[in-house]
Amino acid sequence: LVYYPNTKKTREAYSKGTFGPDVDMEVTKQFMETCAEDDRPFFLYATSRIGHKAYDFIIQEIDTWPPTPKLSWNAARQRYRKQEPVIAGRAGNYKTKGINDGGIRRHVEYLDYTIWQLVEKCKELGVLDNTVIIFSTDNGTKGWGKDSRNKQRGPHVPMFIYAPGLKMTKQGRSNEFVSFVDIVPTVADLMGVSDLLDGYELHGQSLYPYLFAEAEKHTREYNFSYQTRSDGHKQLVRGSYVMKDGGERWFDVSGEKRDLDSYPEIVNWDKVPQEFRDERDKLLDVLDEFDVYETEHDYEPKTNNRRRN
Repeated sequence: LVYYPNTKKTREAYSKGTFGPDVDMEVTKQFMETCAEDDRPFFLYATSRIGHKAYDFIIQEIDTWPPTPKLSWNAARQRYRKQEPVIAGRAGNYKTKGINDGGIRRHVEYLDYTIWQLVEKCKELGVLDNTVIIFSTDNGTKGWGKDSRNKQRGPHVPMFIYAPGLKMTKQGRSNEFVSFVDIVPTVADLMGVSDLLDGYELHGQSLYPYLFAEAEKHTREYNFSYQTRSDGHKQLVRGSYVMKDGGERWFDVSGEKRDLDSYPEIVNWDKVPQEFRDERDKLLDVLDEFDVYETEHDYEPKTNNRRRN
């Protein structure tokens, strides 16, 4: 483990007020610039530190939402302005300027600022009209969805797809089922290389016909996820009418809730419509199909005992 900054040069370049996500963004933009200068298309997978609880060294508190640099939005110019954070003093007695009090809302705000920077860089480089931006996350946030087996709090996350120059046929909010496994065939279709996936077992279903062609719906009919803990392996599956969570409970999800959570539990299957029971039976088959944790565990590379010169 190497802590950064770890050299004299980097220690001089960075200070206590240096915000890690800003460093990440600078590296990201440098990569985009290099590709543009070389006239090369690029695939960029950029993960963010924002949106995670962490140690707040200013107040010396663990498992909290650390502060972010203060932002302001100029609606007339459609631009963000960031204050440069200044942190002086010693542990337990820091003086700060240009930072807020933290909290998840500030993290969401800074994520928006991050995406705005990526879009602006694409405009600057002249590649926005030939770029697809996909924004999503891996799981619900800590304290709500991360590691939760309750309903869909863990796997139900937002996804935004932005491609202003590629004539998307669908606009606005959609309630279609989408899974991360759909991204690979979608990107392959966008790049015109779907034939490279021939011979591979894929569970993903391309979003291209729905988002960029005339298909009225995406072909996915359910979402599946699983969770492993020391006390066992749990599966979750959701269809259009019913959902089973990691606690082995079934819920009526036929009507969307504003909080995306307060679905009524199904305790008597005789009192729900037949289509609910039919979908439950199909979803149980899905659970059986993917109940392969013990036989098809995560890939483990073979040990290579050859010496390296």
